[in-house]
Amino acid sequence: MHLAIPGCVIIVGEVLPARPSLPFQPLAGPLSHTARSLVGVRLEPMPEPLFRKLFLLFLGGLFLAHPPFSAAQPSLSLRSETVFRAMESFDEQGDLSRSFPAYEYLRADVSTPVKGLSLHVYGWGRYDFAGKDHFANNPDGDLFYGYAEYAPADGNLSIRGGRQNVLSAGANETMDGVRVRILPLSWLSLEAYGGLASAVTDDDGADGDYLAGGRAGFFLPHGAVFGFSFKELANDGDDNERTLGVDAYFPLFADITLSGMAGYSLLNGGMAEFLVEARAPLGPLWVEPFYERYFLDNLFNTGVDSARPFRILALTENDISAVGARVRHPDLFGLETSVEAAMYQQEAPGGASWHVKALVAAAAKGLRAGGEAGRLQGFHEQGYVSGRLFAYWGNPLKAVSGEFLDAEAMVVRYDEEIFGKDASWHVSVGAGKFFLKEALTLSVAGIYEHSPYLDQELKATVFLAADGGI
Repeated sequence: MHLAIPGCVIIVGEVLPARPSLPFQPLAGPLSHTARSLVGVRLEPMPEPLFRKLFLLFLGGLFLAHPPFSAAQPSLSLRSETVFRAMESFDEQGDLSRSFPAYEYLRADVSTPVKGLSLHVYGWGRYDFAGKDHFANNPDGDLFYGYAEYAPADGNLSIRGGRQNVLSAGANETMDGVRVRILPLSWLSLEAYGGLASAVTDDDGADGDYLAGGRAGFFLPHGAVFGFSFKELANDGDDNERTLGVDAYFPLFADITLSGMAGYSLLNGGMAEFLVEARAPLGPLWVEPFYERYFLDNLFNTGVDSARPFRILALTENDISAVGARVRHPDLFGLETSVEAAMYQQEAPGGASWHVKALVAAAAKGLRAGGEAGRLQGFHEQGYVSGRLFAYWGNPLKAVSGEFLDAEAMVVRYDEEIFGKDASWHVSVGAGKFFLKEALTLSVAGIYEHSPYLDQELKATVFLAADGGI
């Protein structure tokens, strides 16, 4: 589930191409944290021969997926995803723009001869064969994470060093630093981390920049967990965030569970976020109600060193709440069915706006399909209605195994025209096939988009993925 901010559109750089994999995904759990950091640091522009490196990276992934030899330790697990895209768009003036970018996503996990020591790397790079400035304002590559971890088999100690994601109660950051987690007692876990947050290290150098925090977790009887956390984020010596957090998980009775978390801003002296979720069986159904509330003026810092667009959100003094439920049935008329309904509301000094959505999805014997509908009512009577249909069909040709088809269509209709247009369209159709026991995936897709900002845009995508190791 994604947090919607009614009446507010945020664009941060370029949206990386989504993998043309299964359009149907199990409904996610509750939104644990709002995205509060711009992940990664921009790399230097890549040289002209980069396309050769992208191609060699993919060949290397394929070679490692099925090597002609066997190797001893250290072991290596590798996933390579290569995406070739062709895009053609016309703006309102009729000007034509073309670009032919290639993306490489590479993830590697290495277990070394030293017991408990492993290496983990995941990053991406892009090269535009058109050689134009279409992506001039966007990064050409990034490292999602790259760290070494020492974790003995007993599970009582974990030490990570390098670029990593910190997900601990009130923290949701990407940092270059060290994280230590220990279990000194059977009922106690301790975690501490410190380093440079990638969201602020580009601002006026790294002097005075740091991220530090920790968590103490307590394992209670009957599987309950309770934790306290602290996080401090500084940029150029000025505090951007200083937060206390608490999180809890309680198994109640008859397979009913209750979980939640809350964050309190020490800088602003007020509640920053609060969320709670329950999970309960109801006959053959599983019902998961949730409630979330975010206080933007306390969740984000308003100082001049705060990362945009979050400083802008903090200045609005808005509060956002979300309430809804997910219902799952494992075998409804032979279908695995999921239904989700949610309402988001944004409260501001000048009024309120809301967004309601409902999602229905079902799956059976390789066929997965669903639909989503929503209505957003923004400030000053602005709003829109939206609808989406999606489907995935595995093995449509019974005589040939491993192939699949997928399709998606989405339309948004605005209450008031934007640049003379009252609707946006998106249609995509794709097909693919698995090879070598699904270690290799090949798929192609065509996409058509029409919006008030682009008269029309055509895209073609070729996706290659290889899994393997030695």
